[in-house]
Amino acid sequence: MAETWGDVVTAAAAGVLDETHWVELKEAVPPSSKPANLELARDLASLSADGGVLIVGIADAKRAAGDVVGTELAGLETRIAQVASGRISPPLPVTIDVIAKPDEPGVGVVLVTAPASEGAPHMVDGNYWGRDAHGKRVLSDDEVRRLLTDRQTRAAGFAERLRAAPARLDPPDLGERGRLYLQLEPAAAAPEPVSQLLDGRSVLEVVTPALRFRTTWHPSFDSTGFGVPHPDGLAGASTVTDSEDEGEDYFFVLLADDGAVHVSAPAVRRYGRTPDAPDVVSTGQLLETMHGAVAVAGHLATEHTGYQGGWRVGVLVTKLRGLLPSQSLNQLGFQRFLPYRSEEYVTTVQTTTREMTEATPAVVERLAKGLLRGLGVDRRFLPYDDPSEINLRSQ
Repeated sequence: MAETWGDVVTAAAAGVLDETHWVELKEAVPPSSKPANLELARDLASLSADGGVLIVGIADAKRAAGDVVGTELAGLETRIAQVASGRISPPLPVTIDVIAKPDEPGVGVVLVTAPASEGAPHMVDGNYWGRDAHGKRVLSDDEVRRLLTDRQTRAAGFAERLRAAPARLDPPDLGERGRLYLQLEPAAAAPEPVSQLLDGRSVLEVVTPALRFRTTWHPSFDSTGFGVPHPDGLAGASTVTDSEDEGEDYFFVLLADDGAVHVSAPAVRRYGRTPDAPDVVSTGQLLETMHGAVAVAGHLATEHTGYQGGWRVGVLVTKLRGLLPSQSLNQLGFQRFLPYRSEEYVTTVQTTTREMTEATPAVVERLAKGLLRGLGVDRRFLPYDDPSEINLRSQ
């Protein structure tokens, strides 16, 4: 999300803000009247189907972002909020950001983010609205039914897909130690296959700029240099063969064609090199991997697919029963640790593209808190502000 006038100008010049399935441009909103407010409501309702952003203050040069000129701000933020809540059925929650134009008081760019809505499609003036490559349009009855069915199917099948992650993501005979599986799914599938959008990039080329921090544990996202053929999208792994040490060296990432991100990573490690060394839960590695996955999904949506809507994010950690966290064997302090009581840890949270990019640790905390509490290390690791803190707290 742009934060300064310079950010907006740079993004517009680079084509990032061109009109798409998820972006609507307006140089200005006409003065308040019933027709003008209905048109504004239609714009917002159409974006809610898959999530998107309405940008006011940029000239529309035949669906490409033209000059960043700004618009009069007086009363506009309040008016947009009132239209979103009063002219759209059901009411549509939006987020409004105002970026002031330097040296011109009262003028700026307004960015209205409409997440993919659980209540979509939304109705304005008797019609349901959606978008295609050419902008907003009225949805047919068949499209409305199909959209509702698709949302219900994606939501209902999420838990089943998460449970099936080991069979879908791991090679045969990977090993017996527990692993971490992450499933990050947008509420609406990408209209164009992600593998085509990435235009020949490797997984490593996509994830590297997304991380913005130095990884501590190996393997990690920066280990996924081996391309892996996959029917569902673009995949990369840390090794092309099964690990010789029961999966400890195998890290797998799938950037699915529908915009989802799937990860399989180590969760349990042997504490030491001797054959009788105990297995422990690698808590710091788990947190770092969760942080990286959320950051990668947010980056993929922001920089490549343009998706600004809601997400379901799920975590599955297997073969945990009876294990202690790695910190329990460091012999530092007097903290009490107890063996984990369940065979696995499963949780699901809802978030948005914006939260994943701007408040990554908050998403990770919701994902990991129950697991860390069960290991007795939640207060040690949570909350955190920067992924570099995870390694320090692991000592």
